[in-house]
Amino acid sequence: MNMRTVSVAVVLALCASGSAAAANHVAIHEAVYIAAAPPNNPHIEVVFESSFGTTAAAAAAGNKANYRVLDLLAGSPGSPRVTEIAVTPKVATLPSMPAEQSNTVQLVIDAGSIPAVAENRYIVIASNLTFGAKNVPVDPAPAPITMSGPGAAPAALLRPQWSKTKDRDSADVYFSGSLSRSQQTAFYGSADIKVRYPLLEPTFWSRVHWFAPQFDLQASKNPDADPDSMTIGGSWLWYPVQRSRGSLPILQWENAPALESSKNFDQRNFVWRSELTALPQAVRMGKAGNFWVNPVAGVAAGRILKVPGDIISTGPIFRTLVGFSATFEMPIPSAKKLSLNATYEHRQLHQQELVGDLTLEQGGHHWVTAKAEIQFTDLISLGANFEDGEKPPKYRAVHRSLTFDLTFKAARKNKKQ
Repeated sequence: MNMRTVSVAVVLALCASGSAAAANHVAIHEAVYIAAAPPNNPHIEVVFESSFGTTAAAAAAGNKANYRVLDLLAGSPGSPRVTEIAVTPKVATLPSMPAEQSNTVQLVIDAGSIPAVAENRYIVIASNLTFGAKNVPVDPAPAPITMSGPGAAPAALLRPQWSKTKDRDSADVYFSGSLSRSQQTAFYGSADIKVRYPLLEPTFWSRVHWFAPQFDLQASKNPDADPDSMTIGGSWLWYPVQRSRGSLPILQWENAPALESSKNFDQRNFVWRSELTALPQAVRMGKAGNFWVNPVAGVAAGRILKVPGDIISTGPIFRTLVGFSATFEMPIPSAKKLSLNATYEHRQLHQQELVGDLTLEQGGHHWVTAKAEIQFTDLISLGANFEDGEKPPKYRAVHRSLTFDLTFKAARKNKKQ
């Protein structure tokens, strides 16, 4: 056990040993990932606000069933999921300290390390633990895991570099050049461009929040395969629900104010989109495959700013959205990964919307995608993408478009120099 664990364990054990009886719950004081160098194992140090107090409580603290370590960003905003990281707990003590006097547990990572050393990505949830002679229960609220360890670079040595990312939604820079074929036309060129730069990751309401400006363009010269959709705005994303039990342990909430436009700006809307997405744990399929489904529901409200033709160009916007995405991933020979993804969105208009010289009445509009992608390198992949339906602002119909994409995608991360 390192000196940090010893000092924290001793000080908090002495200062907090008498507090459990007076409290309704005992919370996690802090949780820190220690990227220990050999021969020590990487682990998460979980420090509670009180010592365990009894031998039975200390024994329960060593039960791995009482801890959940979750990776909140195992998927992406477009296909989010939560992965549980297997850990083995060990009550941390000094040579002369009985286990019941400790308030610290080391969660050794069974896989040897966590997938990525990144702040605000992991949480730990403790349950079924008690403290003191009166068996005060542990607070089941999740605690964020902060990063620490030997070899961490000082701030002056951190530089942003390009690194790999999972898909379009998790990329900060994304470019896809493609050949398209629709039901009614031959092959034609298309482009899919996205630029996003994360700026802020503050913590308030006991949760981490992500803020990022974003530019998004999807367009094609093929009239039957052109969503003609561009978005300039921002994204605010956080996880308001993080529970240790129940059918919905993790819930993602994204708010995105944006200028919604056609690619030549002849149609412009201002829209505030707010969506809730359920993040399940992945279901293991076979030896290395993972499958998960993300239900989504949301609303979008705003105002029409401009329509083509200089006609009446104002009016309210109010839409509701329900849908889901389903994703399967598995490693394959001669490449890094195969992923299959399908999404369905049903967008219901509750107000008339002006689109050029047309007026769309209240009603539903669907959007369906299905994509198979093979990732050859960290930054380059090849895929086939099917699209059908209508997207705002113009709701231009895409008729069973089949796209073959050669894609570059990357994220900006701080790397040690």
